[in-house]
Amino acid sequence: MYQMTTPPNWKPVVGYENSYSVSDKGEIKSKLSGKVLRPNNSKNGLRVALYDNGIPKIFPVRSLVLAAFVGPCPANHWPVNVDGNDENNALSNLKYQSRSDYLRTNMIGTVKLSNSEKEEIIDRIKSGESKTSIAALMGVSVSRISTLWSEYEHEQST
Repeated sequence: MYQMTTPPNWKPVVGYENSYSVSDKGEIKSKLSGKVLRPNNSKNGLRVALYDNGIPKIFPVRSLVLAAFVGPCPANHWPVNVDGNDENNALSNLKYQSRSDYLRTNMIGTVKLSNSEKEEIIDRIKSGESKTSIAALMGVSVSRISTLWSEYEHEQST
């Protein structure tokens, strides 16, 4: 069955209202060229360089989307991808979360992983998948994934 997709809703980028727009699908567009910018992938998610008088400043895409559609980030909160996929910056997948809630849901709790699950995690990291998306898939914290990777790297170096 054919599904119609809704066109993106565009709003000005906060602080760059005359130069850039941001969509609810997580895209950033230059008003000057009309082209959608290609974000860079960092360990903390997709980032984009916005220019003001020729001077670049780097921003997380999720921060630009939330600022335009939800408003400024509340004190002691940060923008997060609900599904754990740092590349999914659609408004429907973003929210501001308190640091304490973030730490509680992402850093606390130990889950016993089987050897096959550990091997799968290592293979996924080797193939370039983000630790955040692996953690969401496996139902464990990003901290747990990072610890497992560190242990693996240590074993390989000895």
